[in-house]
Amino acid sequence: MAEELAASALKECARLQAEYAEVRVEKTRANSFSLKNGVLEDSAESTGEGLSVRVVTGGGSGFAASNELTRKAAVQAAGKAFALAKSAAAFNDKPVTFTREASYYVEYEVRQKKALEDLSPEDRIGYLKALDAAALATKVNLPMRY
Repeated sequence: MAEELAASALKECARLQAEYAEVRVEKTRANSFSLKNGVLEDSAESTGEGLSVRVVTGGGSGFAASNELTRKAAVQAAGKAFALAKSAAAFNDKPVTFTREASYYVEYEVRQKKALEDLSPEDRIGYLKALDAAALATKVNLPMRY
């Protein structure tokens, strides 16, 4: 899906005759627990997704983003980034330029020694409490711990 969205945005940039364009598509997932002075205060889980397009053309740079992962949103973001680059060019004393490099695709994953999703919420909270206890054991004055 990410490849198709990026291709749609890049195709629109090419149609508009942008000199340079890049597209990023991202999905994230997060889970957090917060302790305040050793007591569980907050627990949250969130997900996010979006795409962004950066265009350089006519000496100007434009950027647009969307939190919708649809072909329509990708094409609209490309058009908006292009329009912003064109309008920004009129205000630049020096044109925006990039070095010429071959384009490439990067996909990466940061692997954990032990996957957090395999830990129960109780285990995660226990780990945080152990860290809090270790911080207290240092005898450093920690009047408020978050």
